[in-house]
Amino acid sequence: MAEQRRGPFTIVFMLKIVATVYSTSELICPPIGELGSPVTLTCIGAGATKAHAYSTPDGNTAASCDLTDRLCINFGNFSSTVLNASQSVLTIPHALRTHAGAWKCVSDADSSPPTTCDVVIAKRPSCTMAVNRNTSTLRVDDVITLTVNITDYFSTDLARITLVVGNIQIISISKSVREMTKETLVTTLQLREGHSGNVTIVFESADTKHSEGCGSLGQLISATTGTGESSPPSNQICDSSDTPATREEVSSLAISIAFLLTLT
Repeated sequence: MAEQRRGPFTIVFMLKIVATVYSTSELICPPIGELGSPVTLTCIGAGATKAHAYSTPDGNTAASCDLTDRLCINFGNFSSTVLNASQSVLTIPHALRTHAGAWKCVSDADSSPPTTCDVVIAKRPSCTMAVNRNTSTLRVDDVITLTVNITDYFSTDLARITLVVGNIQIISISKSVREMTKETLVTTLQLREGHSGNVTIVFESADTKHSEGCGSLGQLISATTGTGESSPPSNQICDSSDTPATREEVSSLAISIAFLLTLT
């Protein structure tokens, strides 16, 4: 009778060991890597893992780590370290475009298919702006031509550039930019109070956002009627992105995008 009672408990214990040994590992990549900056990948083993080997997107070995002895051998311009009995990290000291893609971490030579993660490499843009009028005397309802020069950006993932004037979104562009890119955005605006303040571009790639200031329109002077009373607000409509815009602005707004334009 005693042997029969121990049997079920022995079977449950053995199944637990099997599940632990063959559970999968995990490779963690950052959301995005900045061109020329360090990028760190973390491999987390499972169960009785004894070794990690990192593989680049082109299939070359970047590093191999013995988790038991806490020793790593690096290949090429990479650096790796053992954190504990189940984790190691690989550092790319200076991210290049060639480092973008699917990285792999092999846990032990005879493990199940390696775990992977995608590394996205990007260069955030810089920008400058110019206005065809004196920005210190701009009034609500004035019409201006705003030129924004965006320089040196790219992403190995789909990129999106959004131009924001004050708190109003003006232009949004989504495209693949796998080579270093420059472009110029030119827009004609009938000014509203919401345009007052900074002119900004928002760079989005791989679910991350970065805002870059290009300049400022300053504080707009309120428009007044001939009697000195404030002008009544225009009727507002919303486009598909729910960005407010007046009917007068929509009817007069002209947007043109010129690429690689050099201002004189």
